[in-house]
Amino acid sequence: MNAIDTKVAEIPDGVSDKARQWLVHLYSGHATQADYDALEVWLASDSVHRTALKRVEAVWHNIGLFDDIEALATSIEASRKRRFNPLRMIPHPYHIAMAASILCVLCLFALTRYLPLDYRAVEYASLFGENKSVELDDGSVVMLSGDSRIEVILTDKQRMVQLLKGSAYFQVGSDKARPFHVVGRHSSVSVLGTAFIFWQGIDTDRISVTEGEVSVSLPSENTPLGARAILSGEQITVNKDGAVGNIIKFDPNVELAWVNRRLIYDGELLHNIITDMNRYHSKNISLKNINTNIAITLSLDVNNIDQALAGLVNAYGFKIYEDDHNIKIIND
Repeated sequence: MNAIDTKVAEIPDGVSDKARQWLVHLYSGHATQADYDALEVWLASDSVHRTALKRVEAVWHNIGLFDDIEALATSIEASRKRRFNPLRMIPHPYHIAMAASILCVLCLFALTRYLPLDYRAVEYASLFGENKSVELDDGSVVMLSGDSRIEVILTDKQRMVQLLKGSAYFQVGSDKARPFHVVGRHSSVSVLGTAFIFWQGIDTDRISVTEGEVSVSLPSENTPLGARAILSGEQITVNKDGAVGNIIKFDPNVELAWVNRRLIYDGELLHNIITDMNRYHSKNISLKNINTNIAITLSLDVNNIDQALAGLVNAYGFKIYEDDHNIKIIND
């Protein structure tokens, strides 16, 4: 088994960011023939580029931002067969109408140059080992776990958050006129007013509702699946391949232990535990030649991660190698 880096996403962040930039620019109405040609080159250069573009589109479509990307792809292909006319290259009229109403959303994806100053994204981040509480202008409160990052846009019609890294506990202020959307790596959540935990692992999103009800959208690479209602006390997982776990009950004292700077696990998979530890440790912790699906029961203070790792190593006969920047746990 190869070494596992718990801080690396399936699709590189730079590729996902570029995919978002392409979608925003193409739907802005300012794209030129040269832009469309450049997009074709970008898509053809690596298969992961097309996957990233479809995945971003699927999430946006699920929360009502755009129609199917395939319609756009069709218009791109058709444009190559006729003389370029900027007016004919503008997307479907629906997209033009949507462009004006969702400018606030576009800067969520780091394209603030397209937007008025009042609608620009605000970024919040926590440091390694730090839990950070953020109060948004709408009265919502977001608790970021260690080494986590979000971008936030609040307008008179929408409240948008992109969970760029890590995990967070959202206590959403009630506002029936402005849905609150959280977009994660593999899923998105829409609510009006509630409280829930959005946990991100290497290949899994986990949504746990502590109050009220949320709607979880489950995008796949090709078509978005239907949203699912998750009630208070319920939890659901979404994997990178689109697999959806059963809705189960959960213990909020365990799931929210990190808020009080503890990590508590009851039969949790080892690779998920390492993901959490990496949020509170200054060194990168990785596993090599280890079955990461080992189920672990463990409770620790986030300041005692080294002690906990030593205990795991002794219990399972692993070896640990450490330098100034890394901790490697190896099964020889």
